[in-house]
Amino acid sequence: MNRSMLRVPNPNRSGGLAHILVVVPDDAIRAHISLALSDIDGIEVHYVASAHDAIRQIQQSVPAAILADVSLPDLDGFKLCKLLRVPLVSRSEQIPVILISSAYRDVLAEHVARKAHAFAFLKLPGEADLIERTIELALHRLLPNAHDHQVLGHKGNVQIICSDDAFGHTISTALELDGWRCERQRNVEDMAAGWKANATQVAFVEIPARGSIKWPEGLNTASYDHPVIVAMIRRPDAERVIELMEYGVDEYLVIPCDPSSIVDACREARVKYNFRSMYNEFDSQMVKLKSISAYLELVINNSHEAIFTCDPSGVVKLWNKGAERVYGFSAEEIIGKNVDDHLDPPGFTRKSPSVMRLLQQRGSLMDPEVQRLRKSGEEFPVSATYTLLKDIHGEMLGFSVIERDVTPIKQLENEKIKSARLRAITQTAVTANDHINTPLGIILGYAQFLELKLVGADQQDRAALEVIQQQVHKIKGIMNKLKLISDPIVKNYSIEGVTMLDLSKSQLSNETTI
Repeated sequence: MNRSMLRVPNPNRSGGLAHILVVVPDDAIRAHISLALSDIDGIEVHYVASAHDAIRQIQQSVPAAILADVSLPDLDGFKLCKLLRVPLVSRSEQIPVILISSAYRDVLAEHVARKAHAFAFLKLPGEADLIERTIELALHRLLPNAHDHQVLGHKGNVQIICSDDAFGHTISTALELDGWRCERQRNVEDMAAGWKANATQVAFVEIPARGSIKWPEGLNTASYDHPVIVAMIRRPDAERVIELMEYGVDEYLVIPCDPSSIVDACREARVKYNFRSMYNEFDSQMVKLKSISAYLELVINNSHEAIFTCDPSGVVKLWNKGAERVYGFSAEEIIGKNVDDHLDPPGFTRKSPSVMRLLQQRGSLMDPEVQRLRKSGEEFPVSATYTLLKDIHGEMLGFSVIERDVTPIKQLENEKIKSARLRAITQTAVTANDHINTPLGIILGYAQFLELKLVGADQQDRAALEVIQQQVHKIKGIMNKLKLISDPIVKNYSIEGVTMLDLSKSQLSNETTI
């Protein structure tokens, strides 16, 4: 922690521990604060999650300081500050309130915090390291310095360059009485060097009657990372004013003038500074949003799956490149049209309104296989995932669909089935060959024996024996072919691990038909 070397006693304490009340609903932020407060000596910390809980705690025991989130579930932190000023209980208007926020981080929120009489305003997570010092300042243990910009004891920081000491003193006095913190500088270079360190909002620069001022680099750019420059000139010469504006001067003030004119000029300059700061914050957020949007669009458009969104009636709102590849419809052809009229095959009964009813009950829906229709008229299967779309208020926007063409998977499954059937045939052939060849051999043997034995048999009997032998040889030929099926030349087509049988190159194709 950046501590001031000078420490002062706390006039409000007569001994004991200083009671710090932390009003934060978020557990993660609370844990971070707890870690920051653990390094502070002589305090005890109580945590509550809402403004009403804080009010009950304050009514029981007035804390030495309050650290409150702006975003509370009941009353916001700004309103809690105002309640303490009523006062809520005796001496509650004296409690220093440090407001923190991760949602409100612009100068407008800081202005509202100042109007609510908050002691300080911290923007998380960027200023989380200032929590410890800010608590010490709120307990009056440290003296504030020009770098404690989070402390809202002043309307803002002003830097002044003025050659006339008396007039410079008049300017400083008038502005300090109006609640500004003023600092005199010798030249523009020294002023520019302290802009960021001192969080300067307004700079008054006296323009000499003769000679010129060496303005810092980039003052006339559109970055607006510098204070509002008010030039103090003695003669409002048009050419001189144009030259000053070209250098980056924002406003001019004709001197000598009364102190009220200085105060009014400073207030107007602060309004312009706040406007520019809000614009910078808005522009920065827009750049981030555009970057995120471009990234998401890139992811969606380059996805292999078909991704599209529809309103509750089924009218297409988004159609990615994957959907164009899968269905053949371009985005121009289908956006604004009803998806049911283009993708549903004849007889398909589940339309978009029924999908919406299912999604309102379940939130999401998965279908491993549903039939779709391409632009060409081809019907094909897809796996589909449907998700209900809602806005931040819970209103139904429609549904999103992610679909994948499962035609290749179905083809692969069919090839697996064919392969399984072929293996079954092969096993049958092996079994049949083993069980039939032996009886056939016996029959053939007896036929040949009878042929030798019946040498003197008539021609009709010998013809019958010859027919028996021919039929046996024919059956054996068939069995040999079945045997060859069980030992084909195997070709690995490497389709996701499935081995196909190439019968065209097996021994069976080389056999002659009997």
